[in-house]
Order: sequence, then C-alpha cells, then structure tokens
Amino acid sequence: MANDAKIEQFWKEKEEALGGKILYQTYATFLGEAGSESINGRGGLFYVVGDRIYFEDFEKFNAMMALFNRKDDKYEKTELSMLLVDVLNIQRVSEKYAKACINGNIREDDIQLIAADQEF
Repeated sequence: MANDAKIEQFWKEKEEALGGKILYQTYATFLGEAGSESINGRGGLFYVVGDRIYFEDFEKFNAMMALFNRKDDKYEKTELSMLLVDVLNIQRVSEKYAKACINGNIREDDIQLIAADQEF
C-alpha cells in the first residue's frame, strides 16, 4: 500500500473511531504543562474532531533497534484530548519559552509569542 493510501486509511479509521470528521490536523510537539517541571518533548499529531482537540504521539523509529528487531521498552504512548470550549487560546511559542514556563522560570503571561508570519 502506498504511503498516501496508508495515511488516508489512518485518518479514515480515526474518524470512524471518534465518530466525526477530522476538522484540522497538524504535527505538534507536546512539551508539558505550565509549572509542572516535567518536560515530555514528544512529537505527534494534533487534530480536531467535532468538539474535541486530540494529541497523540508515536514511537520514534530507531534504525539500530529495527536492525535487531527490537522495540524500546521504555516507550509509553501519550494520548490527550479535551473539549474545545475548555481551551482559552492556542498560541505559537518558541520551545525556549515553553520549557521555561514548564520549569516554572517564567509565568504563562510573560511568554513571548511568535507572530503568524514569523519563523521559529
């Protein structure tokens, strides 16, 4: 099966499992929660279905582990979802400021935002 067909099938299965159309999708990095002092740093999919936002990561491909047909025993899948009405706003911020906020070094209100037309 070609990659495009696999991707299309993946999203079709998500829609069926969640009972709605994918309204938005992108790649995102889940770093952590403000003040938690715990940085996750997992890349994954961020998508919207109906009235919910979802994030899920996937195990990283490691060529050396694949050569020996092994998996990372430490990997734990991250899956999050929340109601859109519970989200006050979504902002583009640099990883530097996000990590500082997670570690409690700066407040959320003091994070410098990235403009929509600005490069990371």
